[in-house]
Amino acid sequence: MADVLPVLFLYRHAIELSAKAVILSGNNLMSITGQGKTQHEVFDDFKKWKHRLCPLLPPIKRVFDYANWEWYWPNSEIETFADVKAVFSDLELLDPN
Repeated sequence: MADVLPVLFLYRHAIELSAKAVILSGNNLMSITGQGKTQHEVFDDFKKWKHRLCPLLPPIKRVFDYANWEWYWPNSEIETFADVKAVFSDLELLDPN
């Protein structure tokens, strides 16, 4: 079991960084119309949340809603926002920080 821990850590870290990249890119897009935060505010949020995944979900959802993107990826393990939320929650149970 201990052999998979480094892989799990890297997998979780990759998800965290990808989620933060979505938030940063989406915030830049939203800033064009004055609906985004400053980068300083976004990074303050990141610091406040530390390395937790679940607090990233509301800003990710805001980005998707703003861009009119759908939470639907057919024929995959993660097809909806609820699936993303479940994966983030499961990973936080295994490794909260």
